[in-house]
Amino acid sequence: MNTKPVIITASVFVILVATVLFILYGRSTNKSSDEDGVRQFLSKFSNYAAAGQTDSLFNSFEANGNNKAVERLVNLLAGKTGVNGKSKPLADIAFTLNESTIEISDNGAITATIPVFFSHDKLETKFSSLILKIVKSDNGEYKIMQADARQFLTDFIAYENFVRGKTLSDEDIYDPRTLVAFVKAKQLWAKFDSVVWFSHIQDKTYFYVVNGEWDEYDMLRDTAKKYKMGLVGPALNLIIPVEFDLVGQIGASFPGMIEVQKNKKKGFYDLSGKMVLPVIYDQIFPLEGQGGNIAALRTGDDFYWLKNDFTLSEKTDMKIAEILPTLKKTGSFSMKGGDLSSIIEFNSREQHGSIYLPPSYMVDLNLLPIYKTFKNPLRKQVQYYDVSENYIANKTLIHSNATDSQEQSWFQTVFYSIRDYFLGGRAEFYDRKNVVIVDNKRNRVYATDFPTDFSEMGGESLKGACDINSVKALNDTLFEVKIGSVLYVELYDTLQILTGGPYYHYVTIKNNNLVQSPMSRTFAFTKFVKMDDNYLSGCYVLEKYVSKDRRAINRIDKITPEMLMYMKNEIYADYGYEFKDKRWAELMEFNGRYNRDDGKIVYSQNVTDSLTAIDKYNINFIDQQLKAKKTTTLAAQ
Repeated sequence: MNTKPVIITASVFVILVATVLFILYGRSTNKSSDEDGVRQFLSKFSNYAAAGQTDSLFNSFEANGNNKAVERLVNLLAGKTGVNGKSKPLADIAFTLNESTIEISDNGAITATIPVFFSHDKLETKFSSLILKIVKSDNGEYKIMQADARQFLTDFIAYENFVRGKTLSDEDIYDPRTLVAFVKAKQLWAKFDSVVWFSHIQDKTYFYVVNGEWDEYDMLRDTAKKYKMGLVGPALNLIIPVEFDLVGQIGASFPGMIEVQKNKKKGFYDLSGKMVLPVIYDQIFPLEGQGGNIAALRTGDDFYWLKNDFTLSEKTDMKIAEILPTLKKTGSFSMKGGDLSSIIEFNSREQHGSIYLPPSYMVDLNLLPIYKTFKNPLRKQVQYYDVSENYIANKTLIHSNATDSQEQSWFQTVFYSIRDYFLGGRAEFYDRKNVVIVDNKRNRVYATDFPTDFSEMGGESLKGACDINSVKALNDTLFEVKIGSVLYVELYDTLQILTGGPYYHYVTIKNNNLVQSPMSRTFAFTKFVKMDDNYLSGCYVLEKYVSKDRRAINRIDKITPEMLMYMKNEIYADYGYEFKDKRWAELMEFNGRYNRDDGKIVYSQNVTDSLTAIDKYNINFIDQQLKAKKTTTLAAQ
């Protein structure tokens, strides 16, 4: 059995793709680039920006055709329009080139980190940075192939809001309710360590107070909290004691009720300060259309009904699979934040978003994070960053593994396609797939989500016939999840690029949670299962360059020999095999197939002893397929 990597001799050029805010294509070069030449290029770029020469700035990018993201960044750097692409920017932008850092890799890839500063009249100057990926063509011309402007844009929006705060009156920015809340929150500082949010419910305002070390990101971590949270009412009286990990949104599950959480247990208070439901439940599932029962409660393996008078039933037999279809908001839904009658605001003059705290069951089903920020209708004349303008979840598929011999499957799944539209400082939107698995054997429900874009595009979803999603149980605790995804995999000896198809994920049930296994291979099944003919079929999208600027798109239903070669060699790359063929080394490094130790690739000339039994089986299986297709290969020496 030949267990050495596939080596094909051929001559091709490498198409590099790299995007954060936008995608640009250019030719790769392995020649060393001179740092002085890069600095001269950056000096011209800076001069173009200072002179407002948008055409020259745009021509500095390796952009094909009209690229709106590039145009927007160029207009911002030239001082023409702000982040929104419409109004004039409030701040001047200047580069400090003498403090720039330039890194040039062995294959000629250039990364320039340029410090920038923002200024406005006599106000305080603020600093940020812009990261540019630069390539040098064969004729010695430099072009920008990628701009990582995430931090730059976030800082710029924050600075513009800083300028507004210094140049506009409070009445120009804040609603009267917000200004009153600022004053009352300040009065509470004498009693509590922090007042983090306030919530407007019609004409009344409630205050989320904290004792201890507050960090809003600590809410997302699965660790003991360094703070405790409570709720203060409109008369500044304590309604909910300061002893909880999270005090939820008023009325999120039931009118006038507030869900609280402590040590992963849940319960309810009402607005009078009465504990309506003890904080002892692992899960609370609000129901719709179930007569006298308004929620299903789970504590350990025991289930109870919560009645509409908030009394409890006796312990009852209940099937999660039967109650899920009756839950509130578990079908398709769209959100744009709270309406004017229920808004939670940051107690901040700089964080302008509004907060939505979803009921815990929506977090358990992974439909929403613990908290979500949206555009705040009570803040005026401000720009937003890292908040959502719209959040859409579409139930896309209900799947069961039942067969003709099974009356009922032991597990069922529901897929959701989720799109999150962002305002400022981030990509326009981000897509992901959420899968909910109902385990009928254990009477449990699990959920996790997966990215849908592995091309570094920043969150696109695959469209069309190849957007196929499914779940298969490999045993009682291991699941294979197949998600139709956007890919970008260069193949060896053609101008073909694999741009779409199934991406395989493997998840395990551990401690009543779904845990995703780390993925280091595009064809991840080669790591977890012994291949059969089923893994040779599937809907894939191949794009082939028919000219420098045009690609033809072809949809296929079977793995090609070129894909098999790649599949085999990424097994070796997973263990750091040092490819003697330059093209394979470039492909595996560029496509991120190498594992890294402290950020560095650890190479080995012989990885045979590292291969698992599954690896060896799959290498032999692939070799047999290539032999059957009469594909000529050369073994690495």
